[in-house]
Amino acid sequence: MPFDYARAFLAIEESKNKLDVSQFMQEVISVCRFIEPNQAWDDFSKLEYASEVSTRSDHVVAVLRSEPANFLEQGFWFGINNPVLENGETSAGMYFSVASSYDPNDEDADWACNAEFYPEHGSFESVIMRQIYRLAYSKSKLGNKAEYTLCMAYGLKLAQAAMQKFKESNPDCKVGYAVGFDSGDFINVGWL
Repeated sequence: MPFDYARAFLAIEESKNKLDVSQFMQEVISVCRFIEPNQAWDDFSKLEYASEVSTRSDHVVAVLRSEPANFLEQGFWFGINNPVLENGETSAGMYFSVASSYDPNDEDADWACNAEFYPEHGSFESVIMRQIYRLAYSKSKLGNKAEYTLCMAYGLKLAQAAMQKFKESNPDCKVGYAVGFDSGDFINVGWL
């Protein structure tokens, strides 16, 4: 039976506003375990999700201080990708880009595809995403089932924390954002 990605993504969507990062990730992992029973899901449960979210939450604010956009920021795209690391290995990662527009109803996220600013240091350098990737393609044999769902879930939480810090630093700014894979699926989170 094929892995039910739609069901996993629905679980992410339905729980996206839960504040506790670790609890959120455990719930997503539980749904994935139900869809595809495999003891390897336990390895993903042991990752320190909340710790990295708290240390990386100021990333967007810090980057935009040193690399400001030359327009009013309206939309933020948090792109999940598969960068090649310095050692030549492929991994999972996330970066952000900035657009002068945002449309919460755009089912294709054209506003994100047309983002005008890609900060040089926009990558989150997420150790957790690298660990998810490594676990997904190592002994677990879960592969894309784990990478795709857990990177989306974790990327959402990392983006939420970063946007909360951005909004605290720019309380009068109206911004919206989306999180997703450069190759397709995304969650259009909405306005802050």
